[in-house]
Amino acid sequence: MYRLAFVVLLSVAVLAFGGEAGATDPAWLRDTRFMAYTPSEFSVLHGKPIPASAASIAEDLRVLRPFVDGLITYSTANGLGDIVGLAQKAGFRAIILGIWSPSDKNEVSAAVTLAQQYPGLVRAIVVGNEGLFWERYTWQDVQRTIKHIRRAVPRVAVTTSEPMVSYLGSPARLGCEDQDFLLPNIHPIFESWFRPGSVVQATEFVVDIAQRLYERCDKFVLIKETGLPSEPADAGYSPARQRLFWRDLMQRMRAQAHASLALFEAFDAPWKIEEIARDTGRRDESEAAWGWFTVSHTPKAVVEVLQVPRPTETQAEGGGQ
Repeated sequence: MYRLAFVVLLSVAVLAFGGEAGATDPAWLRDTRFMAYTPSEFSVLHGKPIPASAASIAEDLRVLRPFVDGLITYSTANGLGDIVGLAQKAGFRAIILGIWSPSDKNEVSAAVTLAQQYPGLVRAIVVGNEGLFWERYTWQDVQRTIKHIRRAVPRVAVTTSEPMVSYLGSPARLGCEDQDFLLPNIHPIFESWFRPGSVVQATEFVVDIAQRLYERCDKFVLIKETGLPSEPADAGYSPARQRLFWRDLMQRMRAQAHASLALFEAFDAPWKIEEIARDTGRRDESEAAWGWFTVSHTPKAVVEVLQVPRPTETQAEGGGQ
């Protein structure tokens, strides 16, 4: 009897931490501090991606690891797939692996291969990023790729990522049932009422939208993108206001049982100014300044809200000084 009970308990544990049940269990989402990450050396010039070197990615991860233990990426193409192996060496606990183009068979195949090679690290795959909103692909493209990934790596959770309006709009645009959890982008900065000084209203808005998304889909909500840029000053932004936004929002999110918060984003990205202007005709200096760190790895004031850096695995085991 005792042996049978042990086998049952062991089976439950395997499912919870590596089996198919673990894909939909939100505990790992709550217990990991995620940061949305694009390498500091990566850029796009005239529509052409410029990959980051492996050495620069490794240095990025060395800077980030004391503060976060999970990463959310945006693609496996253009050298970004290298992040996974380097993150394992740096001691990260979990990666939510991004696919930029769900219809790109090579990128999808690369994501599946990485999930198979790093089963304890790649915990979820994100099929697309704001492509429904910008009409880069269709919901059918997302569904087709999700089904393929489920067959190939059934233990890995699968989701997509869109601005909040894609979830709260027509159900035909974005379905709840195909996703193991929700990974929305909730940016108060783009609302008509937003002003840089309305920090409390902005953080209340983020929490309210997260709750509405949970109620709509009955799925755990991990907010992938939100925040304030730290500049330009003449538009009302500052490092102090960026810090205030995150401090207030993180306090509010602690009380949320069905939602959590990723940090957006790791590093400033000056290249975004010209690329977004090229695509939209709108030049916005703030697009360069969402990072928690500058391109040269200098921490901004917002990093102070993390208080005590999270220990690396070596430090946690007593190996640090």
